[in-house]
Amino acid sequence: MMPNAPKWKRCPGNVSWDTYNDSFNVTWTHQFNSHNRERGDTTYFAWTYPYSFQDSLDQSIYLAKLFPANHETVYFHREVLYYSRERRPMELLTFTGRNEITSEREETMEGLFPEYSSTDE
Repeated sequence: MMPNAPKWKRCPGNVSWDTYNDSFNVTWTHQFNSHNRERGDTTYFAWTYPYSFQDSLDQSIYLAKLFPANHETVYFHREVLYYSRERRPMELLTFTGRNEITSEREETMEGLFPEYSSTDE
């Protein structure tokens, strides 16, 4: 996704791949312009097409039904990790066994978990 663009876009040009010494190598080119550097932009590259928000939401809902709060052996929890540029909630999904589970919560990291204010920690 280009930081100055509201949505992701495919980088122009060809992508090639090969294997060498049991390694998988991917090669592409991308030209940065001086405007990017002057503004201090950050550019991110992804290997695959983005997974749609609706697909992600549907999968979270499916998993919540599969592992309800009263599930005997699996603890499943959904919480908002951060909000996307489009203000969509990006969830953190936690799966673990119910054996030796505690009610303790780790300290939150600055800029993440918007539902928790510093007074809630």
